[in-house]
Amino acid sequence: MAIGKTRIARNVLPSRLWSYFFSYVLLVALLLSVLGGIVYTSFFDTLQRVVEHSNVASLTQIRDQVDQRFADIMKISVQISRNSKLIPHLITENEYEAIQAVNELRSYSSTSSFLLDIGLLLNDADPKRVYAASGIYQSGDFFRSAYPFPDWSKPAFIQELQELRAPRIGAIEPISVNNTLPAPAGYYLYPIPTGGKPYQTIFYILNGVELRNMIAGMLQGYDGYAFVTDKSGRTILSVGKGIYADSPNQEQLQRSIAGLVTDVPIQSIRLPQGEFSTVRLESAHTDWLYYVVMPTAQFIERVERTRTLFYAAIAVVFALGVAASYVLASRNYRPIRALMEIIHRKSPGGRTAVQDELAWISKSFEEVTLENSGLRSQLKTKVGMIKDQVLLHVFQGNIPQGREWEDDLRTTGLMLEGGSYAVMLVQIDHYERFVSENPVPMQNLLKYSITNVAEEIALEYGSGYGITLADDKGVAVLLHLQHATDIQEDAVRISEKIREFFELCFPFTVTIGLSGIFHELERTPLYWNEAYEAAAYRFIRGGNRVIYYRDIASGKYNPALYHALSDSQLMKEIMQGNTAEAGAEAQALLEKLHDSDMPPDAAKSICLNLTGSLIQVTHEFEISGDSGLKATSAALLANRFETLRQFAEAYCRLVGMVTEHIVKKKESKNFELRDKLLHYAEENFTDESMNLQKIADAFGMSPSYVSRYFKNQTGTALSEHIDELRMNSAKELLKAGILNVKDVVKQVGYGDQTHFIRKFKKKYGLTPQQYKMLYMAGGTSRNTSDEEPHEPIGHKT
Repeated sequence: MAIGKTRIARNVLPSRLWSYFFSYVLLVALLLSVLGGIVYTSFFDTLQRVVEHSNVASLTQIRDQVDQRFADIMKISVQISRNSKLIPHLITENEYEAIQAVNELRSYSSTSSFLLDIGLLLNDADPKRVYAASGIYQSGDFFRSAYPFPDWSKPAFIQELQELRAPRIGAIEPISVNNTLPAPAGYYLYPIPTGGKPYQTIFYILNGVELRNMIAGMLQGYDGYAFVTDKSGRTILSVGKGIYADSPNQEQLQRSIAGLVTDVPIQSIRLPQGEFSTVRLESAHTDWLYYVVMPTAQFIERVERTRTLFYAAIAVVFALGVAASYVLASRNYRPIRALMEIIHRKSPGGRTAVQDELAWISKSFEEVTLENSGLRSQLKTKVGMIKDQVLLHVFQGNIPQGREWEDDLRTTGLMLEGGSYAVMLVQIDHYERFVSENPVPMQNLLKYSITNVAEEIALEYGSGYGITLADDKGVAVLLHLQHATDIQEDAVRISEKIREFFELCFPFTVTIGLSGIFHELERTPLYWNEAYEAAAYRFIRGGNRVIYYRDIASGKYNPALYHALSDSQLMKEIMQGNTAEAGAEAQALLEKLHDSDMPPDAAKSICLNLTGSLIQVTHEFEISGDSGLKATSAALLANRFETLRQFAEAYCRLVGMVTEHIVKKKESKNFELRDKLLHYAEENFTDESMNLQKIADAFGMSPSYVSRYFKNQTGTALSEHIDELRMNSAKELLKAGILNVKDVVKQVGYGDQTHFIRKFKKKYGLTPQQYKMLYMAGGTSRNTSDEEPHEPIGHKT
């Protein structure tokens, strides 16, 4: 044992161990990079959103509080305007009524701490008295001492009252109320009525201290500004905190910010003072705009601390990942090492001069695998052949008796005794495309997959056995169903599951014809015919569906329907050259045929008659047609269509082709100009400057008419025809091998060598140089017409 270990350790290096280790480390690094990047990005995005939303929420809450205060003021104004004790002529005529008015105003003022005073002022040319909750004032004293706002002199105020038509709010400023210490206050003027010329004005003295405290709450302890302006840019109130509390440039900075901020609620702006984050909202009850402006840099310290912790966490996790990677690599390597030692003990003379442990094990098993694979393949093939032979006997109704039959059943594992049976015919839809897209080995593999899928799904309800068909383009499956409540529904469920499975999991779909239920195995051929007839209804109903025989058994051929599907009107429209009408008539005719649900053979017969009538028209009008028309005609006559829908598409296409040919024969008999254009192109295609405009000028016609006429007469565009001439000439010159590619390009009329090479390779699959070398290597005696036949002009699709 020790000797074996020594030989392995000397000849086989533990490269697999380190492969495992570095793979795990790489995986850990990759996961950390991805997850760390996602967490990193998400964290800082989230942090920014939290800050922004916090500022917006704070500003919104305070704005709503202020708006509510002004909403309350508006309610008070409405109440005052309707109060019978505050009628202007009663107040001025009676001293008692004036005192009562003061008391009423005092009761309104006491309802809100936001108000310092409420007063009434008659809109006279020279008001003598001012009635307020704090008392009755002579107008001169009121403006000089009671509330001496800087812009509130008596003449200016009277002028403002004459022009006032809507509420107005003054800025919050420090004033000395009744010769007391200065305190911040503002005013709010409310005309009665609003909109027209007021006969009196309610004035409110606003508590500036309370309003400043509310606005200061927007900053939430950060350094910065919070200020309010009206929409004209006039500052109503401003508050600063930290280093910005007493900034000498505060007012200038506010104007700059207000001028920069747009309708975006949150944004970052750069000012001479630095980079700031701003939040902006509008008032719903006033013309105020609320701003919060804070330096962006004050968030950096918190973010940097978080980033440092994040990096440290990533480093710790990576170190733990490296340790875990070594543990996992050692654990995964241990069984490989043990297996190598066992193999070496069993076969001491085995291969050991390799660098990879798995390669060493693989080579040790290679000879045994080669010896066994041939035997397994032969056994599997023989069992498959026996199974196909047994099923073929069943479908043909030729079931032998005796010991050999029982042995075959036992060998293949087919259980066919007792129970109930049904037959499925699984046909591949779009079979011609299936054949063209898949080589023969892949076709056989996919058909074999149909058998496996059908047998696997049938196990849910009993068992199923499939055999691949050569001529019917699919697989025949014999379902052996156990006794159940509804065997017919079980057969339908199996069929639907098979259809859905191929629709979802394979590059093709299938149509399934399903027979009725029978109980005697000898009757299989009869029910095979039922499945075949049901599958044939794919022509009428379309593919990718399950067609049950019981649903089509009532379909009968109706001679009267044949006469209803007369194509006389269609032929009339075609021969008159009515393209749109002919297409619509053909579509309607085939829709009637589709809706009839007649037996497929009868429907195919009607389709053949329709095709015959259309072909007869081509003979009557001597329409030789191009390759597309011929191919479509041949396909319709051969009736190589799986569904009526496919036939309808080809038939309507042929109707359009024939109608267009008839129209061209009626509209254009001038072939002389076509021949002149062809000759001109043949003589001048080597001219690099030749284009549609030059050709049109040569014939004295417009470019659009020449292009349209040439296309109608020849079936190809004039520019494409010139390219074809140049390409054919280039091929001949390249085959001659005398000129290089650059000279060939110039000689055939191309100005851009790169453009010519790209077009040549796209058309022939080789670059010009490769094409030239091909003929130089193989001789120049090859006939290129066999390799790339040139279709005569006027006969292209």
